[in-house]
Amino acid sequence: MISRKAMKIGVIVVLSLLSLSYLIGYWLVLDSDAYKTSVTFLKEHPVVLAKVGDNVQTKLAFWGNSVSYKNGNGSSDLKIFLTGSRGKATAVVGLDARHSLWKVTHGILILENAETFDLM
Repeated sequence: MISRKAMKIGVIVVLSLLSLSYLIGYWLVLDSDAYKTSVTFLKEHPVVLAKVGDNVQTKLAFWGNSVSYKNGNGSSDLKIFLTGSRGKATAVVGLDARHSLWKVTHGILILENAETFDLM
């Protein structure tokens, strides 16, 4: 029979490995072309500049992101927090990759007052 101490150690090891895996995945998304394409799209979009302001800073949400990529093709949905000279907002950006080139397929900007804007 497994002792309580061994069980606790096992649970801690499993939770630590899961946390580490998630952090590595988060870092990989931050370093992905999908995220970089999303950030460029948002920082150059006229609606974002008008509503959030200049000098937009971005931060990938810790939860709610997905990236699927294989053999140069894939899709991605990213939730990105924005802060600019006029305020804060959240953007949801969808992208598709074909032949390793990511293109934005949809985007929504949600202001702090819950007002939303279609970015496409």
